[in-house]
Amino acid sequence: MNVRTGLAAASAAALAAITLAPAASAHASADGVGRMVVCNHGGYGFDVFADGPDSFTDDLAGSFNECADWSPAHTGQYEVGFSFPYAAPPGTIFNIRIKRAGHTTYRNFNSEGTFNTNVGPGQVTRIDFYIH
Repeated sequence: MNVRTGLAAASAAALAAITLAPAASAHASADGVGRMVVCNHGGYGFDVFADGPDSFTDDLAGSFNECADWSPAHTGQYEVGFSFPYAAPPGTIFNIRIKRAGHTTYRNFNSEGTFNTNVGPGQVTRIDFYIH
């Protein structure tokens, strides 16, 4: 094998190692997993997603107290979004309660929106949607 062939083989191997290596998530904050539980307490069906170190989707189809258990969820920051799959009833308000690590946060939205939350190692992040 000459030098040119050896360099080409080494370059090909290096390129394969780069393209085959798993990409590190820009949102990941620590090793480990937690759990995200998302519940619909309003009776209306709507779509919900979470995008971060992992991606989750569900159509919380309108059963009162229906929950999606997204487990395991890698630790880090998630963007959570929600909307109706049809025109929202006039005056619809989403009241959202987010519980994590002993803290509770409340958010209010008109018919759709996005917000950020985190999942910690070994922790449960619970998101409750109340629709009025």
